[in-house]
Formats: sequence, structure tokens, C-alpha cells
Amino acid sequence: MEPIDEAVVNQSMDEIVSSGAFYTGSGDLVSTKGARIVERNGTDYELVS
Repeated sequence: MEPIDEAVVNQSMDEIVSSGAFYTGSGDLVSTKGARIVERNGTDYELVS
């Protein structure tokens, strides 16, 4: 995976939070806490009966 630009990620998250895109049962989100990259890999298997 290529390196990410942490400043761009942080700015993007701040814009999303300030836009009010997410709402929780206790109110709007007010700040960011962190970010992570999650990779998922899958393998298909052909089942022969």
C-alpha cells in the first residue's frame, strides 16, 4: 500500500465531521480521534461434490 498523506486525511476527516455527516444517539460527532487502513483479502474456492 502506498504511503498516505496524513495532512490530507486529517483535513478530510475534519471536513466530514464539521459537515454533520454523522449523527449518533448522543448527538453530532465533534472531533476526530484517528484513522486506520483496513485491508481485506478474499480467496475463492471451488467446491466439487
